[in-house]
Amino acid sequence: MNVGYQQTIRFKSKIDVLIAGNVLNIFWVTNDIYDRAWQTFRKFNVDKQWSFTDCTSYTFMKDAAITDIFAFDHHFEQMGLKTLAGPCKMGFSFVKIKI
Repeated sequence: MNVGYQQTIRFKSKIDVLIAGNVLNIFWVTNDIYDRAWQTFRKFNVDKQWSFTDCTSYTFMKDAAITDIFAFDHHFEQMGLKTLAGPCKMGFSFVKIKI
């Protein structure tokens, strides 16, 4: 989906304000995170259907000692996390970070 240049610039400006106000943190996928997420994906997907994105999110949450999240994805419960929202077939997931 391409929303256009101006909307993208406005969105980026809003993101920058949230980052500057310590409301939002951006976590970049490093080689280490990538490797450990793949290890998780390969280890547990023998009998599960976790996406690589789920495994990457799990790796970040594990590193940050996050145990409670706001997510609709039941895969996070399978990972041992406490979800604060019910399951949903749409597959959206949101990480709850205390500010």
